[in-house]
Amino acid sequence: MEQRTSRNTIGFFGDSFCAESTNTSWTTLLADKLQADIVNVGRGGSSIWTAILDFLDTNNIPDYLIFCWTNPRRLYHPTKIATPRNIEKSNFGDAAERHFAYLWNERKENLNYKWTLEHFDQSVLSKIKEKTKIIQVFSFTPEDVNSKHFDVALKTGEIIKESLTQFSGYDFKNQLTHNGTDEKLNNHMSIQKNQELADYLYSKCIH
Repeated sequence: MEQRTSRNTIGFFGDSFCAESTNTSWTTLLADKLQADIVNVGRGGSSIWTAILDFLDTNNIPDYLIFCWTNPRRLYHPTKIATPRNIEKSNFGDAAERHFAYLWNERKENLNYKWTLEHFDQSVLSKIKEKTKIIQVFSFTPEDVNSKHFDVALKTGEIIKESLTQFSGYDFKNQLTHNGTDEKLNNHMSIQKNQELADYLYSKCIH
């Protein structure tokens, strides 16, 4: 992570919903509104462990922390993507595919997801909440990925109830926005949705 500058800093930790930082991305728009330098962005196809480990590897805690928690159906790897829908053709991909076919247990993984995030929230984030503004949002809810419903009890910072999938209007099955267009998307969102999300989170950051 980059060293802190004289300006505020903001870190985005999560998956593809916060991975892009083009001029029209909500990450850039929010950082500009806060007059903050971006010191971390998410990684597409990553698991919750990527976000957690990226944060734990930071040298300085950013002034603003935005966590976009992805869904439970992802394996952790430091550089590769391992999701049921996106597995490369390689020895690694073969191992990941076999894991999902023979070792994956949804009940166990949902509990692992729930308890990992709750522990991180209560044992790590709760201890730094006086030093930084924290916002936590789910990129996907269990319903978004047709998983059995389970509650994740997060308490630290601002907890956004609506998932980014629901907010964005993105149709992952057909890879289209809900209005049926193939508009170029940033972080799975239209330009308008990127702006709306930046405005909304800005109101939470200054609240």
